[in-house]
Formats: sequence, structure tokens, C-alpha cells
Amino acid sequence: MRNIIVNLEPLEGTKKCMRVRVPGERIEYYNNIIRHQSDDESVDTLLTKFSFNDAVEYIGIMPASPPEFYDVTSIKNGGYSFTATFEAYPDITVPKLNGFKVTRLKAEVTEDDVQQTILKMRKQHCSWHEVDRPAEMGDRVILDLHTTIDNIKVHETDVDATLGQNDLLEGLDDGLPGVIAGDDLTLDLKFPDVFYPDLAGKRALFSIRIKRIEELVIPDSDMQFIKDHGVPSGELEHFRNAIRTGMEKQLQDAIQMRTTIEIMASLIAKNPFDVPNTLVSREVARLISDPDSEDGSQALDLDPEDFTGLARKRIARSIMAYRLSEHYGISIDEERVRSRVEELTRDYPDPENKIAWYYEDRTRMQWIESEVLEQQVVEWIMDRVEVIDLPSSYDEVMAMCC
Repeated sequence: MRNIIVNLEPLEGTKKCMRVRVPGERIEYYNNIIRHQSDDESVDTLLTKFSFNDAVEYIGIMPASPPEFYDVTSIKNGGYSFTATFEAYPDITVPKLNGFKVTRLKAEVTEDDVQQTILKMRKQHCSWHEVDRPAEMGDRVILDLHTTIDNIKVHETDVDATLGQNDLLEGLDDGLPGVIAGDDLTLDLKFPDVFYPDLAGKRALFSIRIKRIEELVIPDSDMQFIKDHGVPSGELEHFRNAIRTGMEKQLQDAIQMRTTIEIMASLIAKNPFDVPNTLVSREVARLISDPDSEDGSQALDLDPEDFTGLARKRIARSIMAYRLSEHYGISIDEERVRSRVEELTRDYPDPENKIAWYYEDRTRMQWIESEVLEQQVVEWIMDRVEVIDLPSSYDEVMAMCC
């Protein structure tokens, strides 16, 4: 690196401008490397890249984006100079942990929590059954509707309305409790301001024929229901144990996620820094990508702008975690990385193939490794600071974190 001259100038945000002068003897060193490589790029391009890599290492800065080169000029004695602009990782001051306090939610899964979860699962498989009785709140009424407004008539058939859900115009829904199949109703109502603006305040005549009444039937937790939810034995006790195990894992993950986010956000707030936009854009692309597409790069039909804030926070936490791990000598646990990959691929038809898919590309593994390292750093911090447990419940935790 002898006689290499590097001048670094900060630009806006995390952008840098670096001017580099490379002596002729260094060019000879690069040429010796290039002779033993097979590459489609030109010699001049490779020389510039090698020089750039040496320059950033020389001044101790880490690029966060590919450089843009310009003003590449030959100088005397066989050397040359160039200018490069790029985004760099921020130089972060390591936060002090003296007096740092951590709050952590503390909750457990109760029998009532398990029961309520099973009830929700049963409701997801409910069905409507016709009944021969007056309509009650919660029932579904199937009706034909004739509407007359300003001498214009509209006829709709098989309209369904769940009583209590305000599916119909205010006043119309109120007139349905107590009706039976075959009833005919006539209601004279006024459209409210919040319904259709063009009809607000106008009166309409509704002629209604009740076709049938249906009630919601929630299936029992019978043997077939249990088997359909992944418990081959069909035993209720086994089913409840499986549900509890899953809920306890969800609760643990939610508490860990919330604790991690709060700790890292607090550290970042005390030591703010700019986040490279290149990394934010890359994270947004990952967040909106379809993990089931062939290469994982196909974007879902989502607006990237909706994910920019989340991506910026994630990258900031990742940068802070890396800096803390570097300072305190925290090495990433490869076994935990492997476990996380296995967890992400568990529900795929061919998990081993999906695991190999992750490991064959460094960019796919980076965010998983970053997530694991962040958790390790947080655990390291919690072992060394005051932790205050806040009593909570399963529902409260899940509402906060999901």
C-alpha cells in the first residue's frame, strides 16, 4: 500500500467521495494478480476495482453500495488516479451500558388461552344451516330486496345480511330480528349522510321478501376435526398439548421480538446515525419479495413505500448489532443460524431442498445471520444490565407484537 494517496470527502448522508492516486509500482502488483485470473472485465476496470478495495481498507471504511468511478486519469511513472462515490456504513460510537435498564414482558399461556384459540379454530370452519324459527341476532337472513327511489326501481335477489353486523342500510337491518321465512316487509327509510353521498337525505321504499333464516354452526372438536389439524391420534388431550406448545412458541418469539426492538431502538436513539439508502432499498425489495418464487426475487403486489420505514429500522438495528458484536467480541452462532433456517423451511414440501436454496446464496443468508446476531447481542446485553419484568397476558403480548 506504499505511496497510495487517499482523500475522503463526506457528502450528503452516508455518501462519500474518495479520490485515489495509485503509484506505478502498485499497478505492477495488480497486474501480476490479473495475469493469473480469468475475468470478462477489462484490465483497466479490474485495476480500478483492486485499487478501490485497497483504498477503503487503507482508510478503514466499509462501502455499503457499489462505487461509481469517474475521472480515471494516467499520471507519471505509470500510475493513475480516479474518483469514486459510494455509500458507506456509518461510523458508530459504541453505546455505554452503564445504568442501562431493560423492560421485558412476562406472560404465560393459560388453559383459557388454549380454549379460546381452539374456539377460534373451530369458528374458522363454521357453516350456515337453515333453521325454522324467527331470526335472532347473529343469524344470517337471505332475502330478495326491491328498492324504489326517485321512481327508479332496483331488484336484488339472494341478498344476505348477518344481523348485528350492519351489513345493510341503518334501519333496514334493525327491522329484521324476529322475521321468519316467507315474511314480506315494507320499510320507508331515509339514506344517511355517511352511506351513499349522492343519495344522502333521500327517502327510499324497501320491499323485502324473507327467503330463509340461517344460524352459524361451529363444529365440535371431534376426532376428525383434530386429525384435520395435524394430530393423527385424534385425541383431544394430544390436540390441546400441540396447541399449547405452538402458543408458547408464539409467545416466546413475540416477547423476544418486542424486547429486541425496544433495546436496539433505545440504543440507536442515544447514538443516532444515518442509514445507507442502498441497504434500505435492498431490504424493502426483500420484504416485498415472494419467498415461493423460483429465485425469491419476484415481488408481491405491494407498494414499496409502505415498507420503507420498517426497512430503515431493521437496517439500523442490524448495523448497531454488528457494531456491538464487533466491539464486545460476540461471534455468530452457526448452529442457531441453521436452526433458524430449518424453522423457516419446516412447512415446505421439501424442507431440505429449501434449506439448500438458502445456503447456496450469500444474500439469502445475510438477513437470517443478521437476525440471529441481533438476538445474540440482545441476550448478551440482558445478561449484564438490569431487567425489569412487566406482568402481561398472552392476548396482550400478541396484540402488541403482531
